[in-house]
Parts: sequence; structure tokens; C-alpha cells
Amino acid sequence: MIGGIAPTYACDTLGAPFRVELVNSVIVGRDGVTIPDFREMVATVAIERLRESRRLGGPDIVFLRKCIGDTAGDLAARTGIAPVELEAYERGDRPMSAAAEKIARIYIHHRLWRERPTTEDDRLEYLETVLAWRPVPVSAGETVMRLAHQSARGWHRIP
Repeated sequence: MIGGIAPTYACDTLGAPFRVELVNSVIVGRDGVTIPDFREMVATVAIERLRESRRLGGPDIVFLRKCIGDTAGDLAARTGIAPVELEAYERGDRPMSAAAEKIARIYIHHRLWRERPTTEDDRLEYLETVLAWRPVPVSAGETVMRLAHQSARGWHRIP
């Protein structure tokens, strides 16, 4: 389809370890596609992944780290996770401890707030969610995250 809004667009260039579909939001033209508010969309994908209760696997950690522009060394230094441990987590050699994962989730979300407009209530709601977070095993099978863009709301997750 050229010259309109795509009903569904698979955004497979983000490096996310799950499928991201953009619904009724991407403009398809002769010169390619236009994704509105791209940085906000990436931040929304990352925030929504952080809101899920399932454990962060190695590819999730790498994706989230890259979303905030940190190197592995930066993330290790800023969260207090030993660099050798972070490398093992990212390779998938072992899962993050629950404490390390909680710290990483809070730090990454804090960094993402700058990219995505949120209210103070949104921030407090997320902080409460993270503080109550309990590890859930990474599930098998493909995960699909669907997002839509509306000028008044920006990017948001849809069922």
C-alpha cells in the first residue's frame, strides 16, 4: 500500500526480542514509511516491556539498555551490577537476580521518562508496580506488542 496509513506495520528494525506491530499509525509513501514520534514510540515499547511481570531475558536486557543509549559498562556502573554479571545476564548464561532486575527496571524506566511524556501519577503508578514486582519465568512462544498513535495521547499499547 502506497499513499496512506498502513492498517498494521511490523516494526522489525528496533532490535526488540519480540514482535512490535504498529496499528493504523504508519504513513506509507513512495519514499518509504514514516513513523510519527519515533523516539517516543521506542520509549513506549521499552516502558511497556518493563511493565510486564515476566522476567527480563538476555535479549530484553540488551534491547532496553540500547533504548536508553547506555553501554554495558554504563548500565553496570549506574545500577551497581558487576560488569561480569551483566555480561552473563545479557548472554543468557544465567538469569538476573530479582534484586538486580528490580534495580535495572527502575533505572531504565527513569531514563525513559525523558523520551515519553508521562504524568507524575504515571510515574508513581509505575514505581508502585516495580516495587511490588515478583519474578515470573520467561514464557516460551512469540510475544507480540501492539501499539497505536493518536495525536492527543501519543503512543500507547493496545490489546
